[in-house]
Amino acid sequence: MAKKLPGVSKPLEKSIKKALLSVFPAKKAAKSGIPLPGRVYTPEEQAVYDVFGSKHVAEAKRQKQVEAATDMAVSRKLLDPNASRAKTDPLVYRKMQEEQGQKAVLDAAKAGEHLRRTEAGYTGAPRTVTGPQGLGAMRSGMDRSTAEAAQAIALADPENLAQWYKNARGGQAAMNEPYMLDRGLEQHGVYSAGVSPESEIGFALKHHNSRMLGQPAMAFRKAPAETLDLAVRRGEPAVLGKKTGEYAPKQDPRASTLGLFGTNDFRRAQDFGYTTPTGTPWKAAVSDTMHPFMDAETALAVDRANAVTLGGRGDWTGEVMQEVPWVYGKGQDLYRRGMTARFKGEPIEGMKAALREANMTPADYIPKHTMSANYNYVPDASVGHVPSYSAMSPAERSSYGAQGRWDIESPEVALANTGRVPGMGFGVGAGNRDVLYGALGLRQTPTIPSSGENFMARPLADYPTGGGGGHIDPLTERTVAAVERFRALADARGAGAANIPNTGASVGGKNAMLLDTGATRASAGAQPTAEQLQSITDALGTNASDFSVSATNRGALVSPRDRNMDPKLASSVLRKASPQFKVAMPKANLSKGRATSIYAPALTKETKAGKFVPTRPFSGEATSAVLRDFAALPEEVSLKLSESPDVRSRFAAKVKRDEALGGAREDIQNTRRFFRDADWPKAVALMRKGVPVATALATLGYSLSAMAAPNKKRD
Repeated sequence: MAKKLPGVSKPLEKSIKKALLSVFPAKKAAKSGIPLPGRVYTPEEQAVYDVFGSKHVAEAKRQKQVEAATDMAVSRKLLDPNASRAKTDPLVYRKMQEEQGQKAVLDAAKAGEHLRRTEAGYTGAPRTVTGPQGLGAMRSGMDRSTAEAAQAIALADPENLAQWYKNARGGQAAMNEPYMLDRGLEQHGVYSAGVSPESEIGFALKHHNSRMLGQPAMAFRKAPAETLDLAVRRGEPAVLGKKTGEYAPKQDPRASTLGLFGTNDFRRAQDFGYTTPTGTPWKAAVSDTMHPFMDAETALAVDRANAVTLGGRGDWTGEVMQEVPWVYGKGQDLYRRGMTARFKGEPIEGMKAALREANMTPADYIPKHTMSANYNYVPDASVGHVPSYSAMSPAERSSYGAQGRWDIESPEVALANTGRVPGMGFGVGAGNRDVLYGALGLRQTPTIPSSGENFMARPLADYPTGGGGGHIDPLTERTVAAVERFRALADARGAGAANIPNTGASVGGKNAMLLDTGATRASAGAQPTAEQLQSITDALGTNASDFSVSATNRGALVSPRDRNMDPKLASSVLRKASPQFKVAMPKANLSKGRATSIYAPALTKETKAGKFVPTRPFSGEATSAVLRDFAALPEEVSLKLSESPDVRSRFAAKVKRDEALGGAREDIQNTRRFFRDADWPKAVALMRKGVPVATALATLGYSLSAMAAPNKKRD
């Protein structure tokens, strides 16, 4: 029996429960697996609640129908002796739409060209569709379940009703530059097979990053990786399967969305009522004979939905017709598996949460992968470089930073986005992107202003297959550390930094805390002010030296300086400080996690006592550390940075800017000239073979202590 209803008298409570049980009796509840409600529902909630378990009830009924069949070996032989026995092209209706238009497809479907009668029913149809009556039942059942799905999603996630593909396309536009998009879509296509959207983007990034950084790794299975790698070697588009070949283009922000077809995956097959020979729900890839039947029937369903404005909508398309029941079916499965765990409690709220999770696209997991590389153009005061900066006005400081800025918009963006999809909030690759991560070919979202005078570059990181203890892939982490040391040296900073929190439910050993301000897809959460970061630090009290407090893409992050700090000890400190964290950032949600935090000394070095002190001018210590970082990485990293005109131009602009101001440290200027002019990866290559850094530089004609080419006229 349901729990006591709060604020309701016993007689009224008894009457309400009796009424609810008459609508949704206990026997039916037990059969569907949905618990009884704990409160009075609105009519909209009740309508969703009453039918939410129908998928599993229908599956059980369908299984009994198949099991009860007297002849499980009914032939699929064609009944019409005049019918063609030629194998139908699985993509026949998709090609017809492309070549002849939607009307031709609808005319063919309405004429029943896809309905080839067999002794068992129709070629490619579900097992329970044995004739016209079963076909009609299938169609009416799909229409009914689609309407129920739209109603449920409208209740749980109204802003994202029928927006799944649109949101996915927005994510692709945000994280890809135009030249990356085609390969990125292929990666998402091949890695979508049989996995969740969260795994899809994780595998796609693992595949992409490992290849961009020169150390190819297998993200998931061997076959997808080989398909993609072969296409790159040949310089040809990847050959995708029938499902993935339809799914990938639907994530393309440049493509039309006005088609009659969705993606024929296992969930779409379940919507139709396909089963295995034993009657269990279909969970395999869609077969060649199923594709034409599903496509024609989806086109007819779109036509019927628009004719009657199903669910109050008159703009049904193939992708919407597929995605709405897809989200609903997945939501029901998620709820059924988690109703006694993460969705435990008030049933309708659990159902809403399951539907919202089911409605998440790969784009919704962009924040999970977004690295926050925090940097500042201001020379550190302790460095003694361009001391006049401290007396500049805000406008002058802004002008100073703009000269040699790290974020620029790619020239190809404007051209690539000409004629882009109407209604998109941004085009492919729009917004200023970081030149360092752009040179490496990593996916990223636009650089944003952060706390104080800081900026935040946002490359997308990958996690090791298997989890990696909550930390990003070691190669990616070492690359980010090298890049941020490189950047900090160029900007005359003591150190560079980057971080990424992982608050996933499966992450163990959580010893960090995220003050989450609600990052969504490619949009960052509200950034903390410098004052808020200081208040968070103050809240740690005597433990402040053991933790770092940083702005992050998702808000603010408090993480132990020693990533292996005992989670129990860290949790105790963070728990005690949490009330003050909430005072500092009252709108933030506190979430425990595990963080990858990077501190990359540039014009500082760590002493044996664990303190950081400035490097000695003209010692070559800072430059040596940068070159050693690159020598420890695959050669592609240093080569790509060196060969990028945008990267070299940043160094040139900084040299010119600071020469005009005066007071610049000459060793810093010389180091900038070195990275601007020299073929420095050659020195890195020698170091990789064990040659000392000073000797490697000498082969290029440079002195480690001065970092200036002898007999070379200065700028």
